[in-house]
Amino acid sequence: MQQVEYTVCDPRGLHVVPMGIICTFLSSFKSRAEVHSAAGRADGKKIDEFIKLAIRRGDKFSVNFSGPDEAQAAAELKKLLTSLC
Repeated sequence: MQQVEYTVCDPRGLHVVPMGIICTFLSSFKSRAEVHSAAGRADGKKIDEFIKLAIRRGDKFSVNFSGPDEAQAAAELKKLLTSLC
């Protein structure tokens, strides 16, 4: 299992546009991607579940990967999240 942790720095929080980008990105990998936050957990490939977490600025969340390409998915997600800020 690989894990990526991130603290949201966008003043608008993690709104629909970056969530859509993240979900589309996560869907390109075979590995399962589960998002965890203080509000609960969600399948990172399903935007409707991800939105329900209501992640705001300053909130921390993590994405846990499990599967055949988990190392690649985690490394590339770190790069993507860095570009969102």
